[in-house]
Amino acid sequence: MKREIKVTIILLLNLLFLNAQEGWYYQTPNNIRDVAFVTENKIVAVGQGIWISTDIEKNWEGIYPGYDQAMDMLGTNKWLEAVDFPSTSIGYAVGNGPKTVILKTTTGGSSWKELNPSFPWQASELHDVKFIDINTGFAVGGTFLNGNWKGTILKTTNGGSDWTVAHESSIFFQSIDITPNNTIWACGGTHYLAKSTDLGNTWTESNANSGSETYGISYKIKFIDDDRGLLHIGNANKLFRTTNGGSNWELLETGLDGNSVNIEYFSDGTVYTVLQNGLAHSGFYKSTNHGTTWTTVKYVEDIYFNLKFLFKDKNFGFFNINSANKFITTKDGGLTYNDFNISTDFLYFKENTLYGWASSYGKHLLRTTNGKTWNIIESSTTTGKEIYSIKGMQFFDENNGFAIGVIKLSDVSTQQVLMGTNDGGITWEVKELPYGPVAIHFVDETYGWVVGALGMIYKTLDGGATWGPQTSGTSEMLLDVFFYDEMLGWAVGEGNTLLKTENGGLLWNKIDLPNFTNYANISISSYSGEICYMVGTDGIYKSADAGDTWISLNKPANTTGYYNQKIIMVSDTELYLLFYDTFYHSNDGGGTWKLVKKDAHYIYPQTHENIWATYAGGIIYTSNSGVVSVEDESKQTNIVSDFKLFQNYPNPFNPTTSIEYSVPSNENVTLKVFDILGREVATLVNQQMNPGNYKVQFDASQLVSGVYFYRISAGNYNKTMKMLLLK
Repeated sequence: MKREIKVTIILLLNLLFLNAQEGWYYQTPNNIRDVAFVTENKIVAVGQGIWISTDIEKNWEGIYPGYDQAMDMLGTNKWLEAVDFPSTSIGYAVGNGPKTVILKTTTGGSSWKELNPSFPWQASELHDVKFIDINTGFAVGGTFLNGNWKGTILKTTNGGSDWTVAHESSIFFQSIDITPNNTIWACGGTHYLAKSTDLGNTWTESNANSGSETYGISYKIKFIDDDRGLLHIGNANKLFRTTNGGSNWELLETGLDGNSVNIEYFSDGTVYTVLQNGLAHSGFYKSTNHGTTWTTVKYVEDIYFNLKFLFKDKNFGFFNINSANKFITTKDGGLTYNDFNISTDFLYFKENTLYGWASSYGKHLLRTTNGKTWNIIESSTTTGKEIYSIKGMQFFDENNGFAIGVIKLSDVSTQQVLMGTNDGGITWEVKELPYGPVAIHFVDETYGWVVGALGMIYKTLDGGATWGPQTSGTSEMLLDVFFYDEMLGWAVGEGNTLLKTENGGLLWNKIDLPNFTNYANISISSYSGEICYMVGTDGIYKSADAGDTWISLNKPANTTGYYNQKIIMVSDTELYLLFYDTFYHSNDGGGTWKLVKKDAHYIYPQTHENIWATYAGGIIYTSNSGVVSVEDESKQTNIVSDFKLFQNYPNPFNPTTSIEYSVPSNENVTLKVFDILGREVATLVNQQMNPGNYKVQFDASQLVSGVYFYRISAGNYNKTMKMLLLK
């Protein structure tokens, strides 16, 4: 019986929090820079967006759009650096962008309004924010005007409606703290301090170091009362301490080795810090005597923490690990941890619903029931075997589904298996099949097929309860299977293999493809049964007769790679193509292609406008087809119409990164890198350039961790952007 094709208008999509906003936005936390405990169980995190968790760790909802790093040239993108809640309903967040970025919420973080203070700056970087009450607060950082950066302290007395410059300095500010009696401290530069005792009306400047030696950038100032405070610098072996309100500062030798950018300090003398030092001595450290001596709480290999971690109290802490891919929480001061991996790979949504699943590396699975809030599930098998990874999922409803998984047999061996779940992915039952299953496909809750190594094809007639073998006629590895209905289906694999059946797999016929150059056919799909598309290692192909004959289609420009290909059909003419972690879209049956998203592992188009995608940092979403990520046509044809400076990639980086820029006319171009104090540290370009698109590598192996700025100048065009080196 032929499958009925239905067109469903999903009214639930109108309830999504992202209403026709431009670009791709992070639904799961990405590059968290700061967190705030709003209530006992609610946490707000900021970074490349704003996210709320109502259980402090396992469920996350993206609230305010962040930005796609690759598209930062648009000028609407924000990287938020700090957040502060003076009450449970009112909060403020600050960051950086082409203008002063200050956001406010009056709803406990569920919605945010962008405040627009009027300043003449060409760019600004706000790194911290603190409020005395819901009306009076301060934000610190730096501003750029007429070729110069200067440190800036902003002040508001009416809940952010108006902001004034309370203090300016030649030093770029990093942190601000307010003592119980409202003494205000700001720090930055090399041991530099600014202090106000009259609510920010006047300021005095000082240096915590009385000697001539310098020890690194001051990243955090923290007071536990009006007298006792710590000044934290990037060199973890040094720490400044005062016990008399800053009149004198004592230099402490901590004995720690590495880079550190944050501390937490409590009234009983407990101090926490984390070190970033490659593979040696990286981890979490603790002092119980106000920073005098330190002990190791936990070693973590290959660690790259975010700039700001937070402890709710001396027991409950939250911080990132490995940039955006993972975060950990502790509820006992670091003695034990809960790890949460939010890097994602495969993505699946139940058709015409907002029930979705995203697989992560390891035992964690992300699940949503509304398309916007994602819950982190710790999956396990009924046999007790640890799950290494999950992919190839397909669900019948919110609870019942199947997946291809990899389970650990020992510390050095794994096995790829077919798994089934009846509780939404929390527990999985391993189905015993020979060889290694690679792909599954169900046409309904009854009929399904699984393919894999050595030409394996198995079929179920009872919703996966039992499986029986079919004869494929090949010993090649089969990589994908797709059925239009319970009778008509195809399987593809290595050795340029294409199989077709018209009787549910009782007989599989091999389709000869004499003119194809593929080593392997990797993905196949059909929307109407007659029109089929197939993608392989070196081509894209179309059939108009249910797969009997095929023609070759043009590939998108600059497609490379020999793995991770996928074809997804929305209709007979509208297609999404995955080629080596890059997604393309065609609305004319593969005649032309436009780039939709780079660095995506998988994509799910619920409608033409509403699309989810997975990548190493989590889950992203667009409500307008991802149009801001469509490849610039002028860039494809090397016709450049405007100057452009792009966000470096990767960012954060260690120790090298790439910077791309576009030049529309013959110009003398300079591209220079500056440290946070405005000192030039590298000249990457200084020459006459012809029109075109360019890429240059920046090697920071000789520099210390921290924030750096790169600035392009060409004719009347000048632009400065920020990048983060984490070693």
